[in-house]
Amino acid sequence: MAKDMDHMDMYWVMENKAHGYARIHRGRCPSCMDGGGPRPGHGGMWRGPFTDYEDALMKANAPGKHPDELNCSRCSPQREGE
Repeated sequence: MAKDMDHMDMYWVMENKAHGYARIHRGRCPSCMDGGGPRPGHGGMWRGPFTDYEDALMKANAPGKHPDELNCSRCSPQREGE
């Protein structure tokens, strides 16, 4: 069964070039707020939305990004159905 677009998870990537990391969030995460959440420090920028977790993961794994700790610990975007 297809998800209703209004209830579909959207994914966002917070890129912080100054600190060399990216973090994936669900749009509904309090840290993200559909890309309107706080921007940490210098160089922080929201990328997205992505309708698919795998697309967000590809963006977060772009060259120059640290592969560890890509997923937000608050919203666990890597987990299906949450």
